[in-house]
Amino acid sequence: MKAVAKEAARSGCGMIKWWVAKWNKRGIEFYKRLGAKADSDWHEFQLSEKALRDLAASG
Repeated sequence: MKAVAKEAARSGCGMIKWWVAKWNKRGIEFYKRLGAKADSDWHEFQLSEKALRDLAASG
Protein backbone atom coordinates (compact mmCIF):
# COMPACT_ATOMS: atom_id res chain seq x y z
CA MET A 1 0.00 0.00 0.00
CA LYS A 2 2.89 2.35 0.64
CA ALA A 3 4.11 1.91 -2.95
CA VAL A 4 0.58 2.54 -4.23
CA ALA A 5 0.31 5.69 -2.08
CA LYS A 6 3.68 6.95 -3.35
CA GLU A 7 2.64 6.42 -6.98
CA ALA A 8 -0.73 8.07 -6.38
CA ALA A 9 0.92 11.08 -4.75
CA ARG A 10 3.49 11.31 -7.56
CA SER A 11 0.67 11.23 -10.12
CA GLY A 12 -1.31 13.96 -8.36
CA CYS A 13 -4.18 11.75 -7.19
CA GLY A 14 -6.40 13.10 -4.43
CA MET A 15 -7.42 9.75 -2.99
CA ILE A 16 -7.24 5.99 -3.36
CA LYS A 17 -10.35 3.80 -3.25
CA TRP A 18 -10.63 0.04 -2.99
CA TRP A 19 -13.05 -2.59 -1.76
CA VAL A 20 -12.84 -5.13 1.02
CA ALA A 21 -15.40 -7.80 1.89
CA LYS A 22 -17.44 -7.01 5.02
CA TRP A 23 -16.50 -10.39 6.48
CA ASN A 24 -12.75 -9.67 6.11
CA LYS A 25 -12.27 -8.28 9.62
CA ARG A 26 -8.48 -8.62 9.55
CA GLY A 27 -8.29 -6.71 6.27
CA ILE A 28 -10.59 -3.99 7.56
CA GLU A 29 -8.50 -3.55 10.70
CA PHE A 30 -5.30 -3.47 8.60
CA TYR A 31 -6.68 -0.70 6.39
CA LYS A 32 -7.93 1.25 9.40
CA ARG A 33 -4.43 1.12 10.89
CA LEU A 34 -3.17 2.72 7.67
CA GLY A 35 -5.59 5.59 8.24
CA ALA A 36 -8.29 4.48 5.77
CA LYS A 37 -11.95 5.09 6.54
CA ALA A 38 -15.03 3.29 5.20
CA ASP A 39 -17.03 5.38 2.72
CA SER A 40 -20.67 5.14 3.76
CA ASP A 41 -21.80 7.36 0.86
CA TRP A 42 -21.26 4.67 -1.79
CA HIS A 43 -22.70 1.20 -2.41
CA GLU A 44 -21.11 -1.40 -4.64
CA PHE A 45 -23.35 -2.90 -7.33
CA GLN A 46 -22.69 -5.82 -9.62
CA LEU A 47 -24.48 -7.74 -12.33
CA SER A 48 -24.21 -11.51 -12.31
CA GLU A 49 -23.29 -13.18 -15.58
CA LYS A 50 -26.95 -14.09 -16.19
CA ALA A 51 -28.17 -10.56 -15.44
CA LEU A 52 -25.45 -9.09 -17.64
CA ARG A 53 -26.37 -11.37 -20.55
CA ASP A 54 -30.09 -10.74 -20.05
CA LEU A 55 -29.52 -6.98 -20.11
CA ALA A 56 -27.28 -7.21 -23.18
CA ALA A 57 -29.94 -9.27 -25.02
CA SER A 58 -32.84 -6.97 -24.10
CA GLY A 59 -34.31 -4.69 -26.73
